[in-house]
Order: sequence, then C-alpha cells, then structure tokens
Amino acid sequence: LIFYATVAGVLSGSVAGDHMSPISDTTVLSALATECGLMNHVGTQAPYVVVVVIFAILVGTLPIGYDAWPNIIGILLGFVLLGLFVFFF
Repeated sequence: LIFYATVAGVLSGSVAGDHMSPISDTTVLSALATECGLMNHVGTQAPYVVVVVIFAILVGTLPIGYDAWPNIIGILLGFVLLGLFVFFF
C-alpha cells in the first residue's frame, strides 16, 4: 500500500512542478500560444497549483502516510473537496 502512496506523491509533485515552472516546455508553449508573458502566465497558474497541492497533502499524503484511511477514501474525499472548491470559488 505504501508503494501506491509513494508513486502518487512523486507523480503529483512532478505534475504540480511542471504546471507552474517557468522553464517547463508546456508552460512556455501555453504562454506563447496565448500571447501572454511567461511570468504573468506562471503567476496566474500558481494559485490553482497551490490549492491543489494543499488539498493533496491534507487529504492524501499525510492521512494515507499515517494510515488514517484507505487510499480510495483519500481519492474520493479529494474529488469532493476540489469539486466544492470549484463550485464555491
């Protein structure tokens, strides 16, 4: 079970880092495609990444690491919290 949590932590960290890194190819290409400044684009993406990272740590990484609940509960709880965040904000 710890294998899945470790893989999930590594993959989620890499996706979050790729999403808001100013030297990432996808970030550079999306800034060019939208004719937006690179740092402006990174600045607008950062709040979304921070919210998802905080949810992932509080709902997934810490509780699953301390065996507070099974993986599926963390996944479902994460979906519900992010859905509520999108709906209310």
